[in-house]
Amino acid sequence: YLWSPEKESFAFIAMDEDQVPEGVITKVGSLLGRVLRKRKPSGFVFTEDDFYPKGTREGLVAAIPPGMRSMRVTTSQIRGVHDLRPGDRFDVVAARTVKTAKPELGSLVVDAQVTAMIDSENRRQGEQADVTVLVRDGMVIDPVRIREEPRVGRSISRGSYAQTLPIPELVIAVHPDEVTKLAQAFAVGASVW
Repeated sequence: YLWSPEKESFAFIAMDEDQVPEGVITKVGSLLGRVLRKRKPSGFVFTEDDFYPKGTREGLVAAIPPGMRSMRVTTSQIRGVHDLRPGDRFDVVAARTVKTAKPELGSLVVDAQVTAMIDSENRRQGEQADVTVLVRDGMVIDPVRIREEPRVGRSISRGSYAQTLPIPELVIAVHPDEVTKLAQAFAVGASVW
């Protein structure tokens, strides 16, 4: 951000002091050691709003809001996350089919549209949907990226061999009590989106 490799010098725009918009940081020393909230295109100025508070640690930890916890999840665990960007807010809902003693909706509490979508045949057979909001106002810390996970395989013709498996994943921030809810939903194989 501060160095131009093409020019092999500091990147700056020369302006008269009275032309500099209010709030623009003009001293390089005020920028050093600061952590940006998001990427900034070349040629734009810096303001205090572009940075996390002074003293914020660099890396993913910087983006985790106070009082929240981060989780690394795969796109197969939570559907619908591919287009989310850092800072985007989201809710997470889980659904699974459960057997009931009586073929009725019982304690299922959902709005009228969701109730209408539940398959009436399943209700007659003693099944119902258990729908739960797991996360409210979560936040994307790091968008979907592919992580190469090393695996060792064996075959008769090649013997042992190493390969990598692409794992699409992202880092999210959720409230502490929601970490357990998400982990439980993943463990029971609920559909999460």
